[in-house]
Amino acid sequence: MPRLPLTLASALLLVAACGGDPPGDSASEGSTSAASDASASHSSTSAAESDSGSSGDEGSGTSGGALPCDSDDACGATEICSLGACESLCGLMQVHEVPITHPKIALVVDTSAAMSIADVDHDADPNTPPIARWRLLREGFLEALIDHDEGAPWAAQRVTAATASQGYDAAACDVDPTPMIGLDDGLSVPELVAALPPADADAELLRGARPLRASLEAAYDHLRESDDGAPRFVLLMSAGAANCGAESQDLGALLEGLDEGVVEVVEAALDEGIPTLVVGVSIDPAPTPVAVDMEPDGVSPAAQLSQLALAGGLPTNDPTTHYHDLSLMSDGPAIADDLFGFSEPVWPGIDLLYPLPIEMSLEVKLDGVIQPALPGDTCTGDGWIVETPERNMILFCGASADLFLETNPVAEITYLCE
Repeated sequence: MPRLPLTLASALLLVAACGGDPPGDSASEGSTSAASDASASHSSTSAAESDSGSSGDEGSGTSGGALPCDSDDACGATEICSLGACESLCGLMQVHEVPITHPKIALVVDTSAAMSIADVDHDADPNTPPIARWRLLREGFLEALIDHDEGAPWAAQRVTAATASQGYDAAACDVDPTPMIGLDDGLSVPELVAALPPADADAELLRGARPLRASLEAAYDHLRESDDGAPRFVLLMSAGAANCGAESQDLGALLEGLDEGVVEVVEAALDEGIPTLVVGVSIDPAPTPVAVDMEPDGVSPAAQLSQLALAGGLPTNDPTTHYHDLSLMSDGPAIADDLFGFSEPVWPGIDLLYPLPIEMSLEVKLDGVIQPALPGDTCTGDGWIVETPERNMILFCGASADLFLETNPVAEITYLCE
């Protein structure tokens, strides 16, 4: 499944651990901005080799019998072409200071009155009583997010305001203009989930219709105010199709009509770089009945949620149901894994300044502590491997990967002669 890893700021420092000055004659330091590669799902850094320094220094390309060159191909297996002369990679140190920036995620949670109705078969067992959609969402999915609490900033937007009307009137479409929990509140996932209505919430806490468009606009606006280069996502959870369309001319059209404008809002956010992942909460594939029930009449909620999932840019691979289907309690953890497959911090790898010759090895340190090299090219165990056939990247595994992602360590990579 494709991932959307994070953009990193990376600083490279070249240091000669042995054999004189490094290629380029003097240590160079600079900052580069790394473009993330969504298909490879790992960090990508770029560095320009220093071209400063005196050509007459010991160890430079013009002394000590170094061979002239115009490319690395003209040099030996453990050498590179630097300033027109072949230089040994032995002892070259590459230093990365890699601040990990977590994605920003805004939940848009269906808190309409329909969420409190106990009519959901949550375990495919006819002998157990049905439960409300809110309990299914709260216990089956939202609490599964706790396992992915990795320090990302979170926000939460109710679809209907806590003060929305419980009656059949326009105030049933009331929406808070800003999220109930903001990114700057700094809540952990357990704290965020605890701040939402409890699993047994009734019609007193879950009220109103389903104004998805206004709720999503509030969440998108909140993320727009926090554009610092970190990836931004919206997670929409809905038990049905949207109503409360702003263009509705009367109360019946407002509460019983389908709001088709919500699709354009989601598409516009994706164009700005804010994708939306859609979760349908126990969606009946049949068209809705024509009734006075604050649900769009005669429409397929599954069809609109599939439209929203496609518009949001993160659909499932199911050819008919493009949204993530939360019908059973057991569905929740897999959906949570999918969400974090798209939004987790950058895959823990570092591009090497120069491809590692097979005749050489590396010493890799994180915050000064040597990390073990793992045998082969399978990321199993604690340590690192040389990734890709080009041998131009290392990948951290196990505890080393956790350290790399969670503590933002300085990584020191030294090319060693056998």
